[in-house]
Parts: sequence; C-alpha cells; structure tokens
Amino acid sequence: MGASGPYAGACCLDLTPYDLERFEVLRGPQGTLFGGGSEVGMIRYVLKQPNVSDFEARVGADLSTVYGASKLGDSFRAMVNVPLVNEVLGVRISAYDSYIPGYIDNAYSGAKDINVVRRYGERLATLWRPSPSLSVKVNALWYRISSDSGSYVSFAGGASVPNTGDASIFVPVRPFGDLKQNRVFLNPAEGNTEYYSATLNWNPGSIEVVSATAWSRAQVHSRSDFSLIDGAKYPMLSAGAIPAGLARQDLNGGLEKFTEELRLVSAQHMRIDWLLGGFYSHDNVTGQQTEYAFDNAYHPIAAFAPYLDYEAQRSTFKEWAVFADLTWRATNRFDLIGGIRYGHNDQAFNNISRGLLFSSADTPGVSSEGATTWMGTTRFRFTPEVMLYGRVATGYQPGYPNGAMPGVPLTVKAETLTNYEAGLKSEFLDRKALIDLSVFYIDWNNIQLSVSNTAGVGYTTNGGKATSQGLEFVSSYAPLSGMKLGLNAAYTQIELTAVVPAAQYLLLGYQLPNVPKWSLSFTADEDWSLTRFWHANVGAGLRWVGQEWGSAGGVGVQSRSLGGTPTIALPSYSVLDLNAGIAKGPLTLRAFARNLTDRRAWLQGGFLYPDTSTMPGQSDVFILQPRTVGIGFDYAY
Repeated sequence: MGASGPYAGACCLDLTPYDLERFEVLRGPQGTLFGGGSEVGMIRYVLKQPNVSDFEARVGADLSTVYGASKLGDSFRAMVNVPLVNEVLGVRISAYDSYIPGYIDNAYSGAKDINVVRRYGERLATLWRPSPSLSVKVNALWYRISSDSGSYVSFAGGASVPNTGDASIFVPVRPFGDLKQNRVFLNPAEGNTEYYSATLNWNPGSIEVVSATAWSRAQVHSRSDFSLIDGAKYPMLSAGAIPAGLARQDLNGGLEKFTEELRLVSAQHMRIDWLLGGFYSHDNVTGQQTEYAFDNAYHPIAAFAPYLDYEAQRSTFKEWAVFADLTWRATNRFDLIGGIRYGHNDQAFNNISRGLLFSSADTPGVSSEGATTWMGTTRFRFTPEVMLYGRVATGYQPGYPNGAMPGVPLTVKAETLTNYEAGLKSEFLDRKALIDLSVFYIDWNNIQLSVSNTAGVGYTTNGGKATSQGLEFVSSYAPLSGMKLGLNAAYTQIELTAVVPAAQYLLLGYQLPNVPKWSLSFTADEDWSLTRFWHANVGAGLRWVGQEWGSAGGVGVQSRSLGGTPTIALPSYSVLDLNAGIAKGPLTLRAFARNLTDRRAWLQGGFLYPDTSTMPGQSDVFILQPRTVGIGFDYAY
C-alpha cells in the first residue's frame, strides 16, 4: 500500500484481530516475487477470507487506563460473516474504533493530555467461488487516524556523549518535566487511507493463473511548530524591523497507487515447480508545505504574508517488471531454488518553491532506469524436522531525478545490495522444541547521500558503501502440556565503509541510526482448564533493546569538526507485558498490562533546535506509551 518510488512514505494498515489470519516477516531482499524491489524485506499481511458455508459473528471491547492520562482509553470491534449463496458466495464485514487518551502535557501553554489518538476503520470482503477451479476475492479497506499532537517529550538541551571521538552525538538533558513537551504550536495530524483489491485464482488443470489488482489512496495532513527553527530569523529578514516571533508549518500529502500482478504457477510439490509473472505499478504523489509567520501573541505578521515559504511537489512513478522462479527437488532431502526479476521504472517530478526563506524556483526532473535482481537458495533436510539452508539474494532502492540545477547530476542511480544468508531450522523432542538460527552478511553499494556542491547547492548523489552482518536466533519449548516458552535474539552490526569526498561529514565505522546491535525477547504462555466449562490462560513477554543512535539527520553518524548534524543517543531499555484470560464457550474475558514497569523508553531521536554541532538547543524524543492496564471481552456467535 506504500509508494513504490522514493517520494512517499509507506501507508499504514490497521486491522482488527478478527481480520488477520497471520502476518509473515519476509527478510529482504527477496529478489523476485514479494518485495522484489525491496532492500530490507517486507511484512506480508494475510487476511481471513469470507466463509462461504458458515455464519460467523464476533463483537469485542476493551477499556484501559494509561499512566499520566486523565481519561480512559477504549476500543470497540465487530465482525459478521454471511454465506449469501451456500458454498458459492460469502461476505465478511468488520469495523473498529479505538481511542487512546492523551498522557502528555504542554509545558509552554499548560494544556493537558495533548496527544490523544483515535483510529477507526472498516473492511468489506467478498469471496465468489462459482466452481472448484475458479475464485474471485474482493477487498475494500478504509482506515482513519487522527492525533492532537505527537507522543514525544521535550528537553531543554543536549550534552555531548563522551568517548565517541569526533562524532557529533548528544544525549537530551534538562527535561521540561515527566511526560511534558514544549510546543508553541501543537502538531496535530490526520491520515486517511482507502484500499481496494481484487484477486482472481483460476486453476484449469496443471497451471494456476493468479491476477491481483489493487488501487489505494492515502492522504495526510499535519502541522508542526517551527518557531525555534525560523522564528529567530525575522529580524534578519526584515532588516531589524520585526522582532523574533513564532512560525508554523502546514503539510498536506497524498498518494494514489495502482498495481497489477499476473502470475502463472505450475502444479506444486512436483520434482520441478515454476512460476512466471509480470507486475505493473503507477504512483501519483503530491506534497505541499507552507510556513506561516506569527508574532508572540499568535497574530499573523502582515509583512510576511501570505507565507514565509511555500513548497509543492508532484511526482509520478511507473514501473513494470517480469520475474520467474524455479524449484528443483533433486532428492527427497535436497532442493535448489532460483529466481530472476527485471524491473524498469520511469519517474517525473516538479518541485516549486516560493517565499523569503527559499529562492523562487521551479525544478522539474525525469529519470528512467532498469534493474535486475536475482536469488538462489539451497536446502538440505537431514530429517523432515531438521533443515540446513543457504541463500543469496539481491535487491535495490530505485534512483530518482535531482532536477535541473547547476553543477548537480540530473539523476541519482539505484542503491543495490547483496544478502548472503545461511541457517538451520529444526524441531525436536517430538516437536516440543524449535530452534531457528541464521547468520547473514549484506554488501550495500551506491547509497544515496545528501551533499552540497561548491556553490552551496544541496542535492543527492550515490556516494556510500556499507556492510551489515549479524545473526538471528528464534526458539520455543513446550515442557508441559499447555505451556510454551520462547526466546529470541538478534545481533546486527551495520556501518558505512566508504563515502565520497563530498560526504565526509559522515563517519565510517559507527553503527547506522535506528538499528540496535542487540535485541532480546522472552515469552511464556500457559493454557489450562479451570473447570469442565471454564478455560484459562496467562502470558508474559519481556523484551530488551540495546542502545542505538537516533536519526537526527542523514544516513549515518556525522562529524563534529565538519559541522555535521547531531545524532541523538537512545539508551537501551526493557519492557514487560502481561496478559491473562478466561473463556467459557463463546465468551472470553481478559486483562492485560503493557509496559508494566512504566519505562520511559526512547523510541526515536527527535529534533534538535538550533541545528548546530556544538550546543544543541531543544530536543524532542518519541517515547513508548507509559504503563497501560486494561480489561476486555470478546463474544463469538
């Protein structure tokens, strides 16, 4: 549902538990089919299909309290499945509405509970199966989210992190208070997403034909406080006539996306399986940012009307691709899998800027590029429960046009990477225990970096190399009937190994932002019968995330001596979640506690004002939701 090109962020997908069959984490790159053009893989949502033979219905609700909030949170959900024509046509309808109360106060104005979030949505799905060899699935999703302000807290300054060499790494200090942010203007945001898809599966014999068509539209509207960034510039912009004041930026963005994929799939589980396919995508992306000036009493400044600055972008991204996969089961124990994908994209954009802070310009640009990705996998089964595998796959991030600017390359080429992976998947002790272990090494080239030319014009170029290596461990053990224990761990070392001279503000050898080196999680669940009619379960989850750098700007950690943008240090944290429930027939009652120890975990490095490498001003850090305790029920008809 996200944009294929580099000009738009991914769209959100929010679902009720009634709709989600499962989700699959496909580590990238995939090389050919799912996530064929992706560098980092994908999360694939598998939705529940309408039931064409049985009536189903479910309703549920939750009530919760969040530390720091003065109101209760709630959520409501419902689903009904109706077989309109037995064994031929079924319809599934679901809806939900959730309210997360605000728990952060504004230190500037004294306003309370400013980060309220509301989500609501609906889904309509139909399944038509006129014959055993033909089915048509149609899905429609609507999703809405709105928030009064962001879930971040503010600090008055930053202190340099010791023993980091020349790196410009700071840690926020002097908080405005527990669960407080400091904002002249709040930053409300709302997003609307609608998604429609139709999938045809036809199996006339030994070949299956799959056609998947989708169209989606997403819109986002938000406001941001720019007072600390641009408010101090008013004396300079007015030759001293206007004192420093306030500034606010309004943002509007939109994405329309159409995709079509056609696949021919051979009969499965034969000695040789194959897949052939084609893909087409067309994205239209729009964006508009307007910044307004106010005095300290929130009155618009007439001298800076109608705006301080204005930017508008419009871009299109078109891609077509063909791909093929082949699986050869050489023996009952040994498989070989190979695949190749060729994709070609055409892009066009235009950027318009106006105002006192920007020089007036119209910057159009076009680009056209093709890329070939491939993958190869080998699997050997020692037993049906123990498998050793090795995999090599390539991926890419599309390039894009820079636009016609003096001394700037017209286009940026695609980033590319190659992933080498090996692992062991095993079940033992009569399938009571499971262990998955994988190691990987990723070679990342042509990284797109922001640089400036000798005239001070900023642009993007291909100028970096990086490597990523690590391991992932997944395990579970069921020592007793109804009890299951799980332990997962991951280690990732990812760092830049080379940059072009124009990007020497980026330091080599430092962990890249937003990737912790270590993460661990432990889960425990137990299920048992209380009486003949009542059933109970309890569960706990403890996760630990190691220290990481926040992305205050750029691809990597930046040099203090070269005036790089400061990076925020995000400390390690651990979070404990608990849940319990009892059920009798169609009724389930449950209780839950999230972030039981009420940790103020920092999830993302926020913003630093002013943007200097010597002494950062105010910083904002997004935090994990405080301790949340609740109760709920579900009833199935």
